Amino acid sequence: HNANDTSLKLETVVFSNVELKTSLPAGTPQLYSTLETQVSSPVNANGTQNTDRCVLYVTQGSIEGPVWLPDNSGVIFSRGGRLWKLPMTVPVRAARGPAGTPPPPAPVLGAAPLPAGEPVAIDTGSVKGISRTHGLSPDGTQIIFVDHPQGNPRPPANTYIVPIAGGTPRLLTPNTGAGSSLSPDGKTFAFDTDTVADIYTIPVDGSAPATRLTNGGGKKSYGPQFTRDGAYIVFCSDRSG
Repeated sequence: HNANDTSLKLETVVFSNVELKTSLPAGTPQLYSTLETQVSSPVNANGTQNTDRCVLYVTQGSIEGPVWLPDNSGVIFSRGGRLWKLPMTVPVRAARGPAGTPPPPAPVLGAAPLPAGEPVAIDTGSVKGISRTHGLSPDGTQIIFVDHPQGNPRPPANTYIVPIAGGTPRLLTPNTGAGSSLSPDGKTFAFDTDTVADIYTIPVDGSAPATRLTNGGGKKSYGPQFTRDGAYIVFCSDRSG
């Protein structure tokens, strides 16, 4: 597939000697999930570059929140309330943009990466209600994740931090909402809450309690995100004005 070619082309593919088998009863639906990334060809003579998708991993069930490790040695994702690492063998990343520009949000590869083994569960102790909301510290040494404990009514979510190799998670803040963001220097965590619906920040090292930044007076403030320089936080709100 040539992403720069917008003309319509039809191709016919013939499969033969194909047999599909399953141990499931007829008509039983089964969910499968795939991890994919983007693969790029070398820059051609006219300065353009073709890209295509590459499947990294296929599994039964649901996988969520894939995040590349900074050194491209693997992908972190959540599945079944746990965090997992899929080790990867990845070719050298294609050239980045001009000096000083940030890297792309995911690696653009010059050749297809290959899994270097099966996913390995990351030890998070007794915390096993991990959602799709998680991310890495800027240096890639720690994972910040949201845990949704089970219960009826369901308890508030909590945010934890744990070393990338696993261990005992440290509670960063309780009663976390759906939106959060880590500052570019990795020192400050911004979050909203399920109950008050305002924006707070807290030092990642736990050196001080949370600071409330907004007071919506019953109006919701949610989804905080740091600007690239870390000087401001943008967020969503249903307040007027």
